[in-house]
Amino acid sequence: MIIASIVVIIFLFGLYTYKVGNDVGGYVPFWRALLKSGPSKQVTIDLYIAITILCIWMVYDALEMGISLVWVGLYILVAVFMGSFGPLLYLLHRFLIV
Repeated sequence: MIIASIVVIIFLFGLYTYKVGNDVGGYVPFWRALLKSGPSKQVTIDLYIAITILCIWMVYDALEMGISLVWVGLYILVAVFMGSFGPLLYLLHRFLIV
């Protein structure tokens, strides 16, 4: 049930992210629009703080679960450029190996 939920979230959020990115004309215009106003900058900073906390947790959890830090590094790289997709993919990986 958890794995199916994560897959559905990744799929639906991926579709929505693609649609929004396509509507504004791509990755760079998306970030320009996002950083245009004070409130959107605040939300972006808040999300990156939360993602940083999740990335730290991923490292500690991977060490505990025996997951290679190479994988975690890839998920962190995804998180830097694509936000929540990195931690979501890590969770999928984590629950698939249990």
